[in-house]
Amino acid sequence: MTRPAITIRHIAFTGPGLKPAEVLFDAGLNVLYGASNTGKSFTLKAIDNMLGSESTLPNPKIRHGYDSVWLGLEFKNGQQSTIYRAANGGDFLLFDGLVRLNPGRAGLPVNVNELVLGATHLLGKKVVENQDGKKQNLTIRTLAPHLIVSETAIIDERSPILTGQHVTATAEKNIFRLLLTGADDSAIVATEPKKTRKARNEAKIEIVDELLTSVEAKLGDRLGQKHLVTDQIGKLTATIDELSNRMQAAQAAIDRETAARREALDRRQHEHARLRELEVTVARFKWLLESYTSDVERLEALQEAGSLLAIRSTRPCSLCGAPSEHQVHPQAVASIELTRTAATAELKRLHRDRRDLEATIASLSAECEGLRTSVGGLAGDLERMAATITGLRPNETTLRSKFQETWDLRSALLDSIRHFDERDELLKRKQDLVAASKRKAPTAVKLSVGIDGPTGHAFSKVVQEVLRAWQFPDNPDVTFDDPTQDIRVNGQDRRDNGKGVRAVLHAAFKVSLLIYCQRHNLPHPGFLILDTPLLTYRDPLNSRHGELAADEQNLKATRLNEAFYSHLNSLGTTVQIIVLENEDPPESIMRLGKTQVFEGTGGPTRVGLFPPRG
Repeated sequence: MTRPAITIRHIAFTGPGLKPAEVLFDAGLNVLYGASNTGKSFTLKAIDNMLGSESTLPNPKIRHGYDSVWLGLEFKNGQQSTIYRAANGGDFLLFDGLVRLNPGRAGLPVNVNELVLGATHLLGKKVVENQDGKKQNLTIRTLAPHLIVSETAIIDERSPILTGQHVTATAEKNIFRLLLTGADDSAIVATEPKKTRKARNEAKIEIVDELLTSVEAKLGDRLGQKHLVTDQIGKLTATIDELSNRMQAAQAAIDRETAARREALDRRQHEHARLRELEVTVARFKWLLESYTSDVERLEALQEAGSLLAIRSTRPCSLCGAPSEHQVHPQAVASIELTRTAATAELKRLHRDRRDLEATIASLSAECEGLRTSVGGLAGDLERMAATITGLRPNETTLRSKFQETWDLRSALLDSIRHFDERDELLKRKQDLVAASKRKAPTAVKLSVGIDGPTGHAFSKVVQEVLRAWQFPDNPDVTFDDPTQDIRVNGQDRRDNGKGVRAVLHAAFKVSLLIYCQRHNLPHPGFLILDTPLLTYRDPLNSRHGELAADEQNLKATRLNEAFYSHLNSLGTTVQIIVLENEDPPESIMRLGKTQVFEGTGGPTRVGLFPPRG
């Protein structure tokens, strides 16, 4: 047996130190009935709130202290999950399994819209919201009126698919079509609305006018003189070419003199370094020459002494008068002669080396003198070159200044030409925009809104089947009325009935939608919550809805209430329907589905949604 895409398993409230307040639900039919103000409608609002409603929960004193809400869901594949939200609103968390108390583990952030629509295969579906083809995504909130029907909505005179907001009517009709056909509006291409197109075009013209004003302000006195500016640019370009050539020639002359001066500086530096090197060498050689002179004098003295000693060795001793042959000193005479001979040889070498050193000193001294003369001459050349360069610079500076002035003037005029071109483009753009605004826009193809005739007929026959199963009086014949987007029963609009009859017909409409989607294998969450669908069976004395209208009295006289529950129970667990009622249902329904009674104070079962305290 097919199970609904989503089955609500519980709604629970918890708070520190408080007994949980919870309602459990079964698959198939669930009935909550009993006294007013015991929490039945609050239960519906709580479920709606947990499905993303932005409306805050009522805050009666009895709810004080309950800070957490838990909505248990079971999906078609058998997976069970629980949505958590703070009682005062905020983001949602998702827990695995059916949780009715804080499980002591962290939940995961969840997007309720994606969770519910994803399970229903409606996620990403789009519907057109106006005749221009603008689209919106289907959301759980735009789908909610087909799933959760409040006591106020169920008796409303408007169509069960409309909320009464003009701006949302197109989307609401197309959501109904999506549910009955399974086809969304993703393929429709939006067109720009006429008013939007006109406003956009006027805004563009206004922007172009502002740009034109700005450009013309930049042109100033030159406005209307584009040809004169163009001629002046040509003359300035020729002047720039001439000044550029002259400036290049002047710079080349400076560069040549600068290069020559640099070469002279390098040469002077080289020769000055050579001069310093030679002067140091000559000084060292002169010191060496002085050493040679000292050595020569010493050797000449040795040579002279040796000669004197050799002469005296053949003469009688000046002290004792002994003849030379009686004097015994053969080794001394030989030694003296050897020393004298060596000194003579050394003197010859020293005289030769000194002559060579003197020649070298003379050569190096001459080179030094030549370098001094050359360095002095280069200093004069450098002064003359510096003076030449200094004399060339003013002409180059003047030419460069004139070149820059001419260049800047031409650049300003070129900017003016660009402004002229920009102005021409803007004028052309404005002309095109004005022409476009005068052209008649092509007639847009009117989009089809809502269901077509055959679909409406097929749906109305399901409503007819449901009403007959509920034993609605007069063997009802049901049709779908396109202008009101509502059903007509035996030729009478639903809205023309009393509150109780409207409630029954609204309930039949929503139940039939659920059955239709199931039969045609169309996406639908599979659950439906109806608040007070059997309002006709109220006690006028204890109901805020007052006396019964004639048609309500006729309906109350029937056994529709029994057939209503029997039929819903016959749908089995392929759907889940939760009915909230103030009046006690017929005794026979106690054995049907899951029934829970909220009896108020003193009841044998439960007082209401929230348990009594203390």
